[in-house]
Amino acid sequence: MIRLAAGVVVWGCFGFPALAADTPRNTALQRAFRLYNAFEYEKALKALEKASQKPDLTDEEKVSIGLLEGVLSFETQQLERGRSAFARALELNLEANPPFALAPKVATVLEEERERIRLIRFPPLPVVDPPVIGPPSGELLSKSPWGSKLRLPVAIGGGAVAVGGLVFWSRAKSLEGKVRRADPSITTTKQLDDTLQKGRTFETVGWVLMPLGVAASVGSLLFLDSPGPGVGVALLPTSQGAQMSLSGSFP
Repeated sequence: MIRLAAGVVVWGCFGFPALAADTPRNTALQRAFRLYNAFEYEKALKALEKASQKPDLTDEEKVSIGLLEGVLSFETQQLERGRSAFARALELNLEANPPFALAPKVATVLEEERERIRLIRFPPLPVVDPPVIGPPSGELLSKSPWGSKLRLPVAIGGGAVAVGGLVFWSRAKSLEGKVRRADPSITTTKQLDDTLQKGRTFETVGWVLMPLGVAASVGSLLFLDSPGPGVGVALLPTSQGAQMSLSGSFP
């Protein structure tokens, strides 16, 4: 009991006078501090009501009245009044705290009100979904209906051009073989020159058409749309030159 009494005296001497010293003009507020220190909670509340009626209250005085009223209200089981008093004080000073330790339940309510007012003043930033970046124009083209419709016809047309080039190239090799074998049908110098000229012409046309057709076929399959199952182009070497095969299926 002696230790408890000594603690109360020290608390009264070093706790509440520090807060009351900030408000020397409001004697009713000082009296409320003393009554709280004496555990006279009901009388302390009445003194606070008188203190709050002073017309020229400073913000510091209003904060002190609100905090003390909140503590006294919880001590007298007036929970809603206590929460409202805490809110009134925190609206003036969001970081305000009584100069003495609070019971855990009272401290929890004070922090709840502090957080509520803080969220009102500083609401969290809204969560913004990242922008959706559309595909490049090439992808849009490859996925368009026209790309799907043109894919196979262009591939077949390119294959036909490549086959035509292969035919010309094979014809050129055939004429070249006639010259090398000294074919009996070539009897004059003019016939020899004509045969050589035709061979060079066929070979040039063949070399132009073959890569052009292959490029058209492969490009249509790669860029117009994704190829369907079984679609492909193959160019295989043979004893006479090369052989090209084109396979595919309609969608």
